Amino acid sequence: MRNSLSVTPTRSLGDSSADFLIDQIKIATYFDLDRLLALSPGRSVIAARALVGLAQGAGEYTLPPDQRFYGGGSASIRGYAYQAVGPNFPNTSYPVGGTALVAGGVEYRQRFGQNFGAAFFVDAGQVSDKLTVTPSNVFVGVGGGVRYYTPIGPIRLDLAFPTKPTAIQNQSFQVYIGLGQAF
Repeated sequence: MRNSLSVTPTRSLGDSSADFLIDQIKIATYFDLDRLLALSPGRSVIAARALVGLAQGAGEYTLPPDQRFYGGGSASIRGYAYQAVGPNFPNTSYPVGGTALVAGGVEYRQRFGQNFGAAFFVDAGQVSDKLTVTPSNVFVGVGGGVRYYTPIGPIRLDLAFPTKPTAIQNQSFQVYIGLGQAF
């Protein structure tokens, strides 16, 4: 299990001075299926993660853009383009970001032979101005990928599909290439 909690007090000194607090909780846990499937340890794993973020004391437009929460991409909701999940500026496809983020995912990882593996995953989340989950605003991505395990970590190639469109994204799938596990 890997957990982290960050609390960042901030004062904006721009045109609209504001004091705000950014809280973020990340939780990831891993379940080895070796006892259930009678396999060697570490060959079949279910990984789960949750991420909750909240910026308190600032509104969507008074919070600096680099302090806002965004969703979509390999670090949050796979299947959606980078920052494609969440509110947009009026009459545009540019992301505003939000003051709240709720996201999570479950991934099944299976190794084959010495250096190969596969993963199947479901990610879901929402970016908004409140820390409440509204089912109609939740975006879900599903997919799978292959892994090649090296001494410095797995090289991964994932293919993910969104379950509903966003104002920003017009692709029907996303491809992610990375080093290391997604979480």
